[in-house]
Amino acid sequence: NSFYVPNVVSAILNYRHNKFAVTPSLVYISGNPYGVPLDTPGIDPRTCTNNSAGIPTAPTRLQADYTSCGGQINVPNPENGGRFTGLGQFWNPNQLTLNTALSYDFTPKLRVTLTLANLYNRCFGGTSTPWTTAFPPGATICSYGSNGFAPSPIAPHGGFYNGSGPNDTVANGAALNPYIAHTYVPIGYNQPFNAFVGVQIKF
Repeated sequence: NSFYVPNVVSAILNYRHNKFAVTPSLVYISGNPYGVPLDTPGIDPRTCTNNSAGIPTAPTRLQADYTSCGGQINVPNPENGGRFTGLGQFWNPNQLTLNTALSYDFTPKLRVTLTLANLYNRCFGGTSTPWTTAFPPGATICSYGSNGFAPSPIAPHGGFYNGSGPNDTVANGAALNPYIAHTYVPIGYNQPFNAFVGVQIKF
């Protein structure tokens, strides 16, 4: 449910002094749009066989017991003002990455290179939403997508809970897992710092 990255900019510098060379690179990747209309599954009341008469904390006995509902339908996204999400309505964060390569020519036929990848790797910006507030972009999180766990037993959207709400531990058996609390979740993560050593030998 995401689209191509619209802009990528790379800046590469190279400095050489005698046998030593350093090559830093800075890469900027703009966030891409994401979002689809059918992002929020809900229970299909036509398939429910039981109401909440046996659940004391339910606000009304006419509320469906979701465990008796055998079907699903897509419903408007409650985190989008109760509207169906537009195609590509949200924007993922931008990403900025700094890398550096250091090389030294020990002899005319022997060069050793040290590559330092992701010296700086951060994501920032993007659309402000409830899920980006709960899981903000930064050194770890860099993109979001539809929550595959949205129709889980204690998900807060689409009626997949019993009792007074998804945090009703008496009716649901457990408190709400924060990861399934939103219709979108982090799906893209930054690469950590890496260091590589390369040896080039000319014969």
